[in-house]
Amino acid sequence: MKISIITKYIMKLKSERRSFNDREIKTALQPAWKRLQRQHFMVSLFRGLAVAMLATLLLLAYSFLRPWADTTYYCLVVAGIIILATVVLALISRPGLWEAACQVDAKGLKERVTTALELSNSVSDNPMQRLQREDALRHLREVDAAATFPLQIPRREGKILLVLTGFLLLLNVIPNPWQGEVNRQMAVRQEIAQQQKQVEKVKKELAKKNEKAPSAKREEGIKALEDLQQKLGSAKKQEEAMKSLAATEEQLQKVSLNKQDHVNSDVERLSQMLKQEEISRELGEKLAAGDSREVEQSFAKMAEKLPTMSSADQQKLAASLNESSAAISDAGLKKQLNQAAKSLNSGSARTAGGQLSTLGATLGAMSSQAAVNSDLAQAQMALQSSRMAIAAAGSSSNGNLAATGNTCSHPGCNTPGGNGT
Repeated sequence: MKISIITKYIMKLKSERRSFNDREIKTALQPAWKRLQRQHFMVSLFRGLAVAMLATLLLLAYSFLRPWADTTYYCLVVAGIIILATVVLALISRPGLWEAACQVDAKGLKERVTTALELSNSVSDNPMQRLQREDALRHLREVDAAATFPLQIPRREGKILLVLTGFLLLLNVIPNPWQGEVNRQMAVRQEIAQQQKQVEKVKKELAKKNEKAPSAKREEGIKALEDLQQKLGSAKKQEEAMKSLAATEEQLQKVSLNKQDHVNSDVERLSQMLKQEEISRELGEKLAAGDSREVEQSFAKMAEKLPTMSSADQQKLAASLNESSAAISDAGLKKQLNQAAKSLNSGSARTAGGQLSTLGATLGAMSSQAAVNSDLAQAQMALQSSRMAIAAAGSSSNGNLAATGNTCSHPGCNTPGGNGT
């Protein structure tokens, strides 16, 4: 219904914008026409400002009823839309040439200009028309547009603007009972944006490590952090951010878990035991570094040295492997260490070399998994720190919390620093 009314109004305006062929009349009418257009735009601007200020006043009044951190943003958006719509309507409804002629005739020209414009489209040409045109043109040129059509500030719209300005100033001076809660919400949003940058940093570090040692689990972790970034970018409430962080922590924990949940501890203990003996110290150092390729290569080099290694050194290496097997819990790895030690004790260097190469491949895979688990654990710790930072930013008085009633029911928010307040 409203669209139909607007369409009819626009069509009516277009129909009133007629074209005329008398250039001299049109040129002489230009000063008055421009003055009328300026007055029209001034009135339209005042009316648009009045409507925009009224809308802003209503939004500000609403902010006194409940905590609303986006009041300023929506006030600016609504006011901007209203002003833009006002400009468009002012351009569409601006006075045309015919209306200007009518206004000039109303100032004492007694329809001379409108008659001349009407006759300008006539096909016939006679002395009476020429005389009428010359008379209209002479009277039109005598019109002082500035004095006849002075620019006047619309009184009614001006009074309305003054009243609305007073109310707006009053609302800005009166203390808002929800200002404390609004400040808390704004602090939370700023902290969420800060922690979003921190998540980006953690994701880049994880991606950098994944370039050196590609891992499907690391890629899953990177994807989870990317999803978290998007959620934090759209999160405006503390509860939303806390839920997203807690959910991503759980996801990273699931990614890092596997059947061998003791991998990290076994690799660490084994590297410490191997570093205690000079003969196996290099193996332990490579294993502690966590580079799977370096681990495999170091055990392969040790296997190549076995044929030229003295019997005493072989016995020392066997003793180091035996002691290491006693410190780990993985049954398969313990068996491989014992078999390699047994072959060394029996003097079978070739068999022991093959077993060391196989052991190196096993430990390389385990060290790679341990490194991935460690990286994902560091990412989880970073997310926990982010949750605690957001919770700290959202801390406020009990009165505000009781008034808003905002609590976090997600299980992840019940951890220290994750209360969702």
